[in-house]
Amino acid sequence: MIYGAEEVFKPLRAVILAKPDYFNVITAVLPQQQAWMNNVDLEKAQYQHRQLADQLEGLGISIYYLPSLEGKVDQVFARDAGVMSSRGALLSNFTAEWRKGEERALAALCEQYAIPILNDGKAFSFEGGDFFFLGKGKALIGKGPRTHCENDDLVRLLGLKLLYTVEHQSPHHLDAVLNIVGEDVVVVNRKYVDYKAPYFLGKKMIDLDEEDFENLAANYILLDRGLILADRGAHRLQQRLQKWGIDVIEVDVSELKKGGGSVRCMTLPLRRG
Repeated sequence: MIYGAEEVFKPLRAVILAKPDYFNVITAVLPQQQAWMNNVDLEKAQYQHRQLADQLEGLGISIYYLPSLEGKVDQVFARDAGVMSSRGALLSNFTAEWRKGEERALAALCEQYAIPILNDGKAFSFEGGDFFFLGKGKALIGKGPRTHCENDDLVRLLGLKLLYTVEHQSPHHLDAVLNIVGEDVVVVNRKYVDYKAPYFLGKKMIDLDEEDFENLAANYILLDRGLILADRGAHRLQQRLQKWGIDVIEVDVSELKKGGGSVRCMTLPLRRG
């Protein structure tokens, strides 16, 4: 199998998903999630996930599924389990007790396809939703409530030339308050993000507001240069991105978003190029 997703502006060729077999809301990260505690429509969530998969396959993107882990209600957010480089997979080490162990599913998929695991026996604080490959040997790590590992570990294991750090105060991962539009354009919620960090020098910033944050509008996936796949419910941001020359494909993940993640959280890039 060919793997490696470092070159973020090259076409997405293969992606890892996790079916929402046990999807539920058992912990409220945001106030609005209180209403959904043990109160989700599982059948609807599973239907929406199939629609997401169909959309990806319709674009010629191959899908690989993580084995389902019984009782893991958030496993559908496959992105959080790790990152996939051309060297192999770096597995997450989850902070939240109810998410610990989800990385085992990614480890099992790696074993099935003979993909090396890069962790080198170390258990450091790292979750995939706080990480962005930027291409050309560069990457971005969000340091916040869930990720606070040493940069040297990631640089060495992933073979990076440069790793930017952005501090954030989002109760989610960094990808709830920041995402990449192009090499010099990002969307960002300045309330939660240290937007004066070196990464932002020379960048044009499209500002996200509190409604965008609650709606997880930033949580889209870049399919190719100038093309994203995003939640239909975040249409207001999509309209703004279209003015920047970004083509947008929308998919309905409204029920799945109740769990605290959107399209990016549910898609772990396996191969680009």
